[in-house]
Amino acid sequence: MQKSLAIKHSLLAIVFIFFSCQSSSDRGTGQPSDKPAIVDSVLLSRFPDSLALRLDISNRFETSGDLRAALRVIESGLQRDGIQPILWNRKAALLLSMQDTTGAIGSLLKSLAVSPDQTDILLELGFIHADRRDPAAMAVAEQILSPGGDPKFQAEAHYLKGIYLGNIGRKAEAIQAYDNAIRSSYTFTDAYIEKGILLFEQGSTDAARAVFEKVLVVNNSLSDAYYWRGRCKESNGQRTAALEDYRRALSLDPELRGAQAGEKRLSN
Repeated sequence: MQKSLAIKHSLLAIVFIFFSCQSSSDRGTGQPSDKPAIVDSVLLSRFPDSLALRLDISNRFETSGDLRAALRVIESGLQRDGIQPILWNRKAALLLSMQDTTGAIGSLLKSLAVSPDQTDILLELGFIHADRRDPAAMAVAEQILSPGGDPKFQAEAHYLKGIYLGNIGRKAEAIQAYDNAIRSSYTFTDAYIEKGILLFEQGSTDAARAVFEKVLVVNNSLSDAYYWRGRCKESNGQRTAALEDYRRALSLDPELRGAQAGEKRLSN
């Protein structure tokens, strides 16, 4: 489990949920996804105000690996209409992919200035701050947890606190924040995983294992939970049981490197 901006919410998902909900008439083209870029340019000149078309073309540039071209498509849209929050959000997602977190923060702030009632985007901003160990993350969390905050995002706000506090080394407070997230939403599996990792890192392997056992009751298809439970078992000398967990983790996520290493280590 990576404690950074693989973030609970995905800016890309937000953009493409929007795109998938657009009608074919809004797309304006019915263009196949494999048309060359020159055709895209012609289509954009014909339908410059089609958000769905612009997002689709940007997505296909990104998929092909040309992030700069994807960004140019979005920026040209913002030059035409700078009050479209979805374009600012898409720009932020691309800048994150390009490791430009400062630019991403600026884009998200502009999106929120245009449309303040985007708690999901506010959370994105908070997680970027948390990844940078910026105390602004706590301000975002407190804003969401305030009496006027959106109750649907209470658990995520507590989780945001946990990520930030864990990143700056205040692990006991981070564990408390994860507990608060779990109390707000007992199915919030990420909070269990992060709590268990912190307990493991502190040497509390039995307590960590109990957390991973509990989250597997909530969802028995979590590769990370099996992997970390395996780490706890291996730490306590239960090599055979640990190997079983590593293999179960790999059956769910064959690319999980920690589990790959654990299986290799214990199979020899």
